[in-house]
Amino acid sequence: LAGLAGLLVFSAIKSAFLAWAHRRLNRFLYDVHAGLSYRLFETYLALPWPVFIRRNSGHLISHTVNDVALVVTQVVGPAATLVGEG
Repeated sequence: LAGLAGLLVFSAIKSAFLAWAHRRLNRFLYDVHAGLSYRLFETYLALPWPVFIRRNSGHLISHTVNDVALVVTQVVGPAATLVGEG
């Protein structure tokens, strides 16, 4: 009975740690996503005016939102998981 209680306590501690680690990873990925989006948007805003006339603004929005999300979820996320789990 004591062994079962010890196993239960160990499982609870392990689950709490994994939840904390997962939350930290998600916060890191959110910060990376926000930072990349902000820098890309600033870069677009610094472009000369004729660039905006020639290009569709929908493409700029798509690059800022969708492409950054793709990089974060397909590259940064797995890399962070690989480094975190060693």
